[in-house]
Amino acid sequence: MKVENSKLASILTEHLRKADLNSKKIESEIQRSQQPVQDSVQISARKEFVSRLVEKVKEVADIREEKVRDVKLAMEKGEYRIDAQAVARNILRENLLDEIVE
Repeated sequence: MKVENSKLASILTEHLRKADLNSKKIESEIQRSQQPVQDSVQISARKEFVSRLVEKVKEVADIREEKVRDVKLAMEKGEYRIDAQAVARNILRENLLDEIVE
């Protein structure tokens, strides 16, 4: 079998071109693998929602100023009455909730 010089040259050129492309791809992969990896965190929408709720709760005052003022006025006028059953019910409700949450 006789191979002409022009065909041989074109075959060699094509192989060299492919080898060069493969070499560039390998170099690119090596460079990418040597770059520092950056960690990332994705917070779920639910977590973000809960975080916003927590912030809103923190903004709310622990003491309801209006309620305190109303109770003080009622006590001064002698009109404040304590509902012992309601107090007991609320104490029990809070204790039950605390047990459920724990």
